[in-house]
Amino acid sequence: MASVLAIASVSRDPKTLTDVAAVPGGFLKEIAAAFAKVKPGSGDGCCQRSLASTLADPKRLEAEIDIHRHPRLEIPAGMPIGDAGWFDDVLSE
Repeated sequence: MASVLAIASVSRDPKTLTDVAAVPGGFLKEIAAAFAKVKPGSGDGCCQRSLASTLADPKRLEAEIDIHRHPRLEIPAGMPIGDAGWFDDVLSE
């Protein structure tokens, strides 16, 4: 999904030339049409239909692109794992 969103991001970027944006834009329309025809019943089918509906909805597509453009970094809970004296041997010289 990330690669499709990257293609969508480039095609929707105002800095992208119109002629250049048309190529990935057409490709995305073909993907959305093909994925929308997938029959339900498999995990891949669910993902493909979901991606097709995302590509068909401009507001939802922009929200997904924004999420992937600015990923939320999470710091794991708890103390760091490992030795606390990382620079002891360098500082002791």
